[in-house]
Amino acid sequence: MRRAALLLALALVLTSGACQCQRQAPAALPPPPPTQSLRVGFAGCAAVIGGPVCELPGDRRLRLWVELPARVALAVSAGGARLPVEEREAPGGRACTFVVPAGATEVVLEVALPGGPAVWRLPVRETEPVPLLQRATALRMEGKADEAARLLREEAPALPDVARARARSLLARVELSLGHSEEAVALLRETLKLHRDAQRRSDETSDAMVLTYTLIHHGRRFTEAREVLGALGPLEGSHPEGSAHVAYHEGLLALESGDPGTALRHFTEAALLAERLGIGRMQRAVQQVLATTLQSLGRDAESLALLEVLRAETGDSDCEKADLLTNIGWGLLLAREAGGPPRGEPEPPLEEALALYRGVCASPDDEANVLVNLALAELHAGRAEAAAARLREARRARPEPGARLALWWLDLEGRILLAAGHARQARHRFARLAELAEASASPEARWRAAFGRARAAEQLGDVRAALATYAQAEDLLDGEALRVPLMEGRHVFLRERERGSRAYVTLAVKAGHVEEALEVARRARARVLEAVRLSGRVTHLPSAERARWDSALSAYRQEREALDEEAARDWRLSAARLAEVRQARRLREERLRALLEEAFSLLAPASAVSPSRGARARPVPGELWLVYYPAPRGWVGFAADDRGVTARFLEPVSPGAPPATLAATLLEPFHAELAAARRVTLVPYGVLRAVDFHALPFNGDALVAGRPVAYALDLARSESRLAGAGARERTALIVADPEGNLPQAREEARRVDEALRGDWRVQMLSGPAATGAGVRAALERAELFHYAGHGRFAGLGGWESTMPLHEGRLLVGDVLALRRVPSWVVLSGCETVRAAQDSPVEGLELAQAFLAAGAQGAVAAWREVDDAHAMELMRALYREGGPGTSTELPDALRRAQLELRASRPESDWAAFRALVP
Repeated sequence: MRRAALLLALALVLTSGACQCQRQAPAALPPPPPTQSLRVGFAGCAAVIGGPVCELPGDRRLRLWVELPARVALAVSAGGARLPVEEREAPGGRACTFVVPAGATEVVLEVALPGGPAVWRLPVRETEPVPLLQRATALRMEGKADEAARLLREEAPALPDVARARARSLLARVELSLGHSEEAVALLRETLKLHRDAQRRSDETSDAMVLTYTLIHHGRRFTEAREVLGALGPLEGSHPEGSAHVAYHEGLLALESGDPGTALRHFTEAALLAERLGIGRMQRAVQQVLATTLQSLGRDAESLALLEVLRAETGDSDCEKADLLTNIGWGLLLAREAGGPPRGEPEPPLEEALALYRGVCASPDDEANVLVNLALAELHAGRAEAAAARLREARRARPEPGARLALWWLDLEGRILLAAGHARQARHRFARLAELAEASASPEARWRAAFGRARAAEQLGDVRAALATYAQAEDLLDGEALRVPLMEGRHVFLRERERGSRAYVTLAVKAGHVEEALEVARRARARVLEAVRLSGRVTHLPSAERARWDSALSAYRQEREALDEEAARDWRLSAARLAEVRQARRLREERLRALLEEAFSLLAPASAVSPSRGARARPVPGELWLVYYPAPRGWVGFAADDRGVTARFLEPVSPGAPPATLAATLLEPFHAELAAARRVTLVPYGVLRAVDFHALPFNGDALVAGRPVAYALDLARSESRLAGAGARERTALIVADPEGNLPQAREEARRVDEALRGDWRVQMLSGPAATGAGVRAALERAELFHYAGHGRFAGLGGWESTMPLHEGRLLVGDVLALRRVPSWVVLSGCETVRAAQDSPVEGLELAQAFLAAGAQGAVAAWREVDDAHAMELMRALYREGGPGTSTELPDALRRAQLELRASRPESDWAAFRALVP
């Protein structure tokens, strides 16, 4: 299990700011040239007041970040003297550190720019010490929190207004350390107003951060936390250091309220601001929680790379290092647990962390956590006896485990017994796990119990029972377990559980149940896509629905935590007593389910149907479906037509292999089926998404030369969504060159307009007219959408992939948030269907988002495309009036690609793909 990342909201005193820069012209050159503005941020103040004024810290050291071109000289002066500065490169500019001399009342930054000078000024003043605060802080640091609280309560009323407000702020923090969260919340609400009235911007921000953290983690009061953050207003001009902390806490709030995509964006922003302003401790904390968020999204490579950078930069804090080492070890384990490529050995960082938790950072809870992780590492290495020994050590370190830890231990015990060949004993352990899971209403443990029983049955040779129990585990994932982990790492939850799907598929194929295996493979892939779709819907909830979501999710989290606490000692109970407890808690479980249903009802219609239910596409006569799914080694390939399904185990292959190798591995095993097919629909998985199947060699030419080829999203659709996808008025929306830098795109749009005018009512939004709001509104009225402009694959895992608009952009989440989408979508821009090529996790790209929201077909590019070649391809695509049905679209693209290949052999004609639901 992961060690929680260090959260700084309760520890840091926040200070910061930003400003304008001007510089006076030399006296010898009258008249002076006009001054120029610069973006400047400052940090290190003991407090920031008003407009802003910086109260100096004890060491008098301040830090500046300036947005400057490379090699431009800057100078800092104070008290009439130029100061020595320590300079460094920082993101987007330069940073410097200096010491303010005694008696100075102002810091002056001067920069000579090519277009004229710039000067920026920051008033400074000495900090007046408050002896009471110094004494109370010393008591708190000595572990005498009760004495500190008593001192503050008794003596604070006699202080002047500002000092009294600061004393009340300190008292709030002491109350929190004593576990008095409600008293702390009341104090912080009081001090926020006092600091605001006194214009003490940094104190107000600091208390807002502590209050936000408390509301998030003590009571799950998400709506109140949002209100606290929103009340601060913009901080860049008065307190930029506070901007970094606000971004960090916005990320925490998003993460805890089930919105990991937004959390990533906020954490990335916070890390950038912290690096610019030299807030080292905060930067490390943000990067660590960013890394664990990436873990929860299945982004192993990025997460581990970030953790290793942090490991190299960690200072002398042994406990901070122990937490970091635990997260590195867990990240390496997670990659193994989910069946991904090995990223390294988890044992060394975990052993190092264990030594620290047993020594200078003594913590029985953390020691037990690391020992459990080491047991899992031993299990993956095939050392069942060593894993059992580690688990016994964990039990000694934590004799009274919580509910979740007790369930985790039982699962590990069962897995260790399986690894040792004791399937019957393992089955008993998993049956016990099932009893505890039912009593504690834990969907995760229910799944682990079902999966464990299935593995035990398979090891005992009872194929029928194994298949039935694997099916039960899949049903659990399709039901409540799919929903619960939304705020608890849903993507990695599903990816790890996919080892159950893989085992099920493998056994079903070996047993000759190939149709059953194909259905399981499709459902497993669809579950992950559904998770992405739901996350996108959460991100773009309107404010009123967001408040309802927060309220329902908050109530769910509180109820869930109360039930976990109640179930902490269930592991001691007999089976009979557990059954009684289960019956008594039935109302609690129904309450949990109702709260989740209330929250998820806000995501309708997109979440109205589980991936395993609703109308699922089937091959029509003449159509062949090729579905690829990961196997324990290599892949399982399925070829399905209207007459039946065949399946074959395929060798491992990299998407970067030569086309001939890819064709031999992925296509040739189904040569006869492909040769007879009039149309091919592909459902590739994970890294195989990067393969241009349509361009692979087959029968002496490209596969697409002999038949249309489409790539299916393959999500189930409800009857209501299918009914809503019927014919509409033939209205086409063309968006052309929104950024004004692609003349070829404007010409392409003109030609598409000419091709459509006879049969379609066309709305053209070009250049400045293609605003974000205008395009989104027009999309909900259009039947056909053609975009001719840039496409950009960006962000960790592609979260920020976008189609730029004029003064705006269109993201995956924006598409998912539309009430209605066009039936036909043509995205003539680079990388509009690209996914992260090294990711084992499925995702929704820009074009696929339209399909997930209800579109019937799309054309989009996997990679960068040449403007002129794209224009020629689009002219050929629309030669017969544009798309009309999902059958016609792949064939229209096929003809256009073959025409472009013939006229421009050097072109990347295969970059575009036809997509269907």
